[in-house]
Amino acid sequence: MPVADFAVSDLWWRFSERVRVRLRSRLGELTAAEATLDVLGHVLDEVEHYDPEQQPLMAWRDAVVDRYADDRDRLAADRACSLRHGDSPGFVSNRA
Repeated sequence: MPVADFAVSDLWWRFSERVRVRLRSRLGELTAAEATLDVLGHVLDEVEHYDPEQQPLMAWRDAVVDRYADDRDRLAADRACSLRHGDSPGFVSNRA
């Protein structure tokens, strides 16, 4: 059955535990709990681009979660760098 034919709830039911486990291993328990619904949005945004000819569904799902975790890590590092340089918390500096 093509992924597009799954209802959102069915897709999440099939994915949720593996996504939570992967998020916990990448982000830690508390951050993963906060990020679960956000990553669901990323999965749903990207599902239309999934191509079963390119990779298995579970590998694709893991790649989406990993990209999400990488983006969160990068954003946190940028914020930490900005704060060390005295920038306001909402501002990301262009400093090297």
